Amino acid sequence: MADGELRIMQLLCSRLCHDLVGPVSAMNNGVELIEDSPGMLSDSLSLIDVSAKQASRRLAFFRAAFGFGGDDGPGALKDIRSLTADFTDGGNVVLDWPDAAAAPAVSRDAAKLILNMVLLGIGALPRGGALTVHIGEIGDGCGIALTAAGKGAAVKDDIYAAMAADFPLDDLSAHTVQGYFTTRLARAAGAEIEVMQNGDGEVQLAAVVPSKS
Repeated sequence: MADGELRIMQLLCSRLCHDLVGPVSAMNNGVELIEDSPGMLSDSLSLIDVSAKQASRRLAFFRAAFGFGGDDGPGALKDIRSLTADFTDGGNVVLDWPDAAAAPAVSRDAAKLILNMVLLGIGALPRGGALTVHIGEIGDGCGIALTAAGKGAAVKDDIYAAMAADFPLDDLSAHTVQGYFTTRLARAAGAEIEVMQNGDGEVQLAAVVPSKS
């Protein structure tokens, strides 16, 4: 394994652990609350239940976004839409992803790219907001369009810089690795990610993944 690949793996693991430590810590707090204050059993169990569901949903999303699993075909889009809805449930980002009756079949590569672009979109909403996702057939490929709208919406400069083709691996951090990884994932699928920012609280991300012959 090349040193660069190892560094990317390490940084992605750091980022995933950061996203999972919150609900896991909350579950631990719930257990401690039961031990210290038995009279608060109902509140403690509620905290554990909510946190366990959040951790499970995040794990399922990350497995699909970064793992080797996933299916091709008509059902893939429905699956990742459901994963994204669960991932954003209860957070400060409201998902608007129409359940199109004539949704296109998406490849495994396209599905993973969509999920990683969703993470970029959520990351562009530091104060929360709305994330709109549209997937459709464009020519001989799958068109992906995301709009992140909210106060202060922006792809931060360091993350945007990490999306460049010539960005040096040594400058990557756990904060910027998502941008780097997502653009490399897109290029491996034969796509390029277009980022449009108007400075008025809206960010648009778009890509077209060619169909495999």
